[in-house]
Amino acid sequence: MNKLFNPKVGQQTNPLSPLWGERSNDPAELTEQGEGGNKNMEIKHPFVITLMIFLLCVLVATQAAAQEKISDLDAAKEGIRLKPNDATAHYYLGNAYADLGQDEEAVEAYKKAVSLKPDFADAYSKLGAIYEKLNRYSEASEVYRKLTRLKPGNVDLWSKLGNVYKEAGDEKKAIDAYKKVVQIKPNDAEAHFNLATLYLDREDEDSFRDEYEILEKLDNQLTEELRTLFKDKFKEEFTPGKKPGRRRGRD
Repeated sequence: MNKLFNPKVGQQTNPLSPLWGERSNDPAELTEQGEGGNKNMEIKHPFVITLMIFLLCVLVATQAAAQEKISDLDAAKEGIRLKPNDATAHYYLGNAYADLGQDEEAVEAYKKAVSLKPDFADAYSKLGAIYEKLNRYSEASEVYRKLTRLKPGNVDLWSKLGNVYKEAGDEKKAIDAYKKVVQIKPNDAEAHFNLATLYLDREDEDSFRDEYEILEKLDNQLTEELRTLFKDKFKEEFTPGKKPGRRRGRD
């Protein structure tokens, strides 16, 4: 091992001494240490070894998980080979591709699944989620629209539909979707908040105030966010109960 010269004591030092003790060259000390022993060669920073073991465990676990995903993909492909017209087999193939981050391949697998089984809600849901991930909001809205026909009373689906319409810039359709949410679940604070922000964007102050008054009874934090958004847009404080009627919104 390379040594470094220490001018203060006139001897060489071990560059690893911060982690390990130095082995003494003094004969008396060597005698005390005994054959093959070195009391000074002790780890001064045991957390370093602990960290190394932890990182090794993480690496092994990550490799094992990756291998498991590849095995799942192989199994799904084998399922397709055995049952090429089975919707569930194509659904599992989509899941395997999605787990590996192969989104385009997952899309094709899910599309095949719903083509074989048009009421396959789980496959539609996974397909819509990937379209959202890929910022393909128009296609996501088509998928969620189909899902709302399959499950018309599902609040989460109407919320997702509203979200993708909002991301796509279709405010009117987003408002219609969020209205459906509050029709099914009147106390859905997030839906009232989304409606209020859309009305604010459209400068429909009367409708904004209506939603604000409802949200004020449901969620204080979201209410404060609305006040901030109102101030940022109109450069004035929001006054509850005041109806100036000077902003009527866009059609």
